[in-house]
Amino acid sequence: IPDFGISPDTVACINSILTFTDLSINGNIVDNNGDCDSLSKRKWEIIPSSGWSVPPGGGQLGMLSNNPNSWGSTVLDIIFDSAGVYSISMIIENNCGTDTMTKKVCIVPEPIPSFDLDTTIGCMPLAITATNTSNSLSDCDLATTYIWDVQQIVSGCIPGSSWNFTNGTNTNSVDSVMFIINDPGQYVVILHIINKCDSTTFSDTITVIGPPQQLSLT
Repeated sequence: IPDFGISPDTVACINSILTFTDLSINGNIVDNNGDCDSLSKRKWEIIPSSGWSVPPGGGQLGMLSNNPNSWGSTVLDIIFDSAGVYSISMIIENNCGTDTMTKKVCIVPEPIPSFDLDTTIGCMPLAITATNTSNSLSDCDLATTYIWDVQQIVSGCIPGSSWNFTNGTNTNSVDSVMFIINDPGQYVVILHIINKCDSTTFSDTITVIGPPQQLSLT
């Protein structure tokens, strides 16, 4: 019965090492001499065949040959250098047949936040749409968090800093956010992304212009 364990987790970051430990149960075979043979040939298989490698001392995938030295290692270390979903199989074989156990692991990239603003300067009140253009993060990393924020860094002639999200978007929207800035000044738009692998931030600035002010002569 093929089986194996995966550590430290089935979801990991790019360039991390996962360890696969053989937990298979050998079948017993009685040969023509009445002797009991519990040995099973075994090998590992990883699909796709690229995006990973066996580090030095990490064991071997093996093959189903008559030479036990060519069989797959009991413990196999794999380093994954590309994001994606990989199928890991343990295949065992004896005189009664072949059986396979397959499990999946998901490799997650580090977040690279970025966004496009539909405008960076305009008159108050200024409506803005920020479209998320960050790198694609694996669907398996359900803990990914997106945090949008707007902060005034230079105030205008009219004191105050008022803005709010619009059209049903909010601080944790994923694809894009829409907001309106009601007071003049210079503002920074911030996107902060947190996932299993890292926590990084991207920002861009917006200038909001106030209406002309009438001079009061006394």
